[in-house]
Amino acid sequence: MHPNNQHLKKSIILSISLFLFFSSISLFADPDDEKEGESNVMKPGSWALQFQVKGNFILGSFDGTMFSGKYHFTETSAIRFGFSPSVTTQDSDSDALHNMADTLASKEGNDYEGNNIELSTDLVYLQYLGKSDMFHFYVGIGPRFEIDNYYTETIEFDRINEELSIFRKRTYDSDSWGLGAVGVIGVEVALTKSISVSAEYNSSYIYYTLEKTESQSTWSEDNDINYKSDYEKKENITRSIFTGNSVKMGLTIYF
Repeated sequence: MHPNNQHLKKSIILSISLFLFFSSISLFADPDDEKEGESNVMKPGSWALQFQVKGNFILGSFDGTMFSGKYHFTETSAIRFGFSPSVTTQDSDSDALHNMADTLASKEGNDYEGNNIELSTDLVYLQYLGKSDMFHFYVGIGPRFEIDNYYTETIEFDRINEELSIFRKRTYDSDSWGLGAVGVIGVEVALTKSISVSAEYNSSYIYYTLEKTESQSTWSEDNDINYKSDYEKKENITRSIFTGNSVKMGLTIYF
């Protein structure tokens, strides 16, 4: 099947699933809930946390950020903010012994160290289009900022014999940042006094700049020979990326 046809088929299935999901939820929602107390859903001055509903109804991060919150100025206007930090570290070492002949052997080693720090944040203004008893359509736009630092260092050595060892050190260091805008369009459905679900499509346009440095040093340790060689390469890259994501289902909890 052609990829476009597969994408269309998935979109149709998802749309039908969303319609059935919202329809079934509306049937089970208790209309007496609103009579027991004032609703916090889209209430002026209310705060909310948002989660994405993934496969098998597992909750995950919303809008690509680890934390997503929302504050309502009025019933028809709100601000949504997302924040997502990430830190990854890795460290490993290995040794190997190779027998080259009956009387010769070489030893190899590898030490690796790496870390990656990422941060993304966005701020989206949401405007709700009119008022409805059940369905609340909205659009939104706002800035997005991303930074990323990635560093790795690898040290390798070959020990030929007791007197001769060859070392190689490779490093990779990159810093990037991105600045752009994100736009959203969706519909939110109130279930109870403090919970709602939503279906949302969002897209983004981000301008990225990347600065990276690659270096390598090779040297030997020998009683008679002292060899050393250095290499370094620097590169600056800029690019612009437009991303359109598939429709996502969300769960919002108001306070």
